[in-house]
Amino acid sequence: MKKFLVLMAVAATLATSMSGCKEEEEEVDLRDQAVGSFTGTSDLYLKDENGGWIPLGANAAATFQVRKHATNTAAVELVYEGDAILCDKVLAAGNGFAFDIPSQTPSTDFTIAGENYWDLGGSMYHGAFISATKTFSFAYFYEEVNDGVSHIVLETVEGTMN
Repeated sequence: MKKFLVLMAVAATLATSMSGCKEEEEEVDLRDQAVGSFTGTSDLYLKDENGGWIPLGANAAATFQVRKHATNTAAVELVYEGDAILCDKVLAAGNGFAFDIPSQTPSTDFTIAGENYWDLGGSMYHGAFISATKTFSFAYFYEEVNDGVSHIVLETVEGTMN
């Protein structure tokens, strides 16, 4: 009987200590590393009649903020030039994450859509965050109408976290 009680005590101790060793790891939200303010540059291009891009302006100052989307855990929002731009399909990469910019109308003036800008394992994405350099880059295009003539404008933006 004494051996039985000793074995029960040892078993209870082992069960308690083993359950304490098995801590649950919290899942890390990779978007957290990109939340903040960024300063960088913006380049503009005009689409020509052959489908190529003509430079319009380079290295213009650009500032923007990145925040986690309130309800979509696979999305972030860019606040750029006063507009909140949805970036969804956030995909983890070894050095940060990539994302897409779906077609959307962030303001009443224009509709934007992402442009393939980052190659991640043979798949193209509209933007990326590189954690080692704290760099956030994205590209989108929009239609602009001047004097009744429609033009497609591509904008690429890259910024480093402040």
